[in-house]
Amino acid sequence: MKHIYKSFSIILLLVTGFSQSTIGQITASFSTTGPVSACGNLVVEFQDNSIGNPTEWWWDFGNGFLSTEQNPITFYDTPGLYNVCLKVSDGVSVDTLILENLIEVYPIPNVSIQLSNNLECAPMSTQFTDLTTSTTPIVSWFWNFGDGGNGLDQNPTYTYQQDGSYDVSLFVTDTNGCEHITTVDNMVKVLPNPEIEFNVSQNLVCDSSEIISFINNTIGAESFKWNFGDGTISLLENPTHVYNASGVYDVELFAFSSQGCTDTLYEESAINI
Repeated sequence: MKHIYKSFSIILLLVTGFSQSTIGQITASFSTTGPVSACGNLVVEFQDNSIGNPTEWWWDFGNGFLSTEQNPITFYDTPGLYNVCLKVSDGVSVDTLILENLIEVYPIPNVSIQLSNNLECAPMSTQFTDLTTSTTPIVSWFWNFGDGGNGLDQNPTYTYQQDGSYDVSLFVTDTNGCEHITTVDNMVKVLPNPEIEFNVSQNLVCDSSEIISFINNTIGAESFKWNFGDGTISLLENPTHVYNASGVYDVELFAFSSQGCTDTLYEESAINI
């Protein structure tokens, strides 16, 4: 009987030791329910997948925020790579899981533009230059020139046909798919040209000594130059002129605005003496 009692004691000790080694053993594990990389701001929801029924959770998201929730949500708004750490406990044992470089936030391109000239008379051609800075290469550009025209080149040249003030926008995309747009209000100012028009008191004259009046109907000009076609000129707004010889004369009027814009009207065979 003594021998049988010893054998039973050994078996009991073995069973008891095995049970104690398995009680309270847990394994930390987690996943995310959304993307782990993005441009600019990124909101991430974490899902606890730990084994062993933990009762306590300690999260370190790497962005300066901590949490004790089982399934927390946090956000990342600064470009960079982030390690995420989860420590779990069931009150008896503790386990920790660290996933390095799990979260990545890409920087947004910093869009900036300039142009070669921004104040000229219509039609006005200007060279746009992309000054965007980015840590990754830019792969596409879309320009909106403000007058209905657009361009896809990095540094386009564009001609404005009509006077006015125009907002210019540039939208860029980099290799990470990050996008950014900038708009410069009233970046381009195209000055108006004079709207030139004139007529004469009479086109057909039978007396070379007769005085002909030139009526100036130009809009948007402050100075003028007339070329009467016989070698003489006038700087008056509404001049009169006498042709001393018979013939057919072409008349040309130059009009100049206060901003330096000009227009010309050439009338062939305007006067017949």
